[in-house]
Amino acid sequence: MTFGDDVRAKIQAEIASGEWRTHPTAKNWAGYAAAKIIGSDISVSVDKKQVTALLKDMIVKDQLRNVQRLDASRHMRDFTVVGEQVGELCDTSEC
Repeated sequence: MTFGDDVRAKIQAEIASGEWRTHPTAKNWAGYAAAKIIGSDISVSVDKKQVTALLKDMIVKDQLRNVQRLDASRHMRDFTVVGEQVGELCDTSEC
C-alpha cells in the first residue's frame, strides 16, 4: 500500500509530538505512532511489516531521521525524529 503526503505529514506530526524510539522492541517505538495514523494493528505480523516498510521509506526520503541522544535515564539511545517536512498538514476530514 502506498501512503500519500497527507498521511506522511500526519505521521511526522505524531512523531514530533513525543519521544519515539527507533527499535521495534521499544515500548515507545516510532511504529506505534505510524500505526495509529494509518489504522494498523502492530500485533498483526502483516501490519507490523507494513508499518516497518513505511518507516524505512520515510527515512530513505529523509522525512524521518534516526538520531542518537540521551534518554531520560541518561543512556544513549536511538530515536526517530522528523526530517524534511512533507507538506502542509491537512485540517479537514477530506485528507
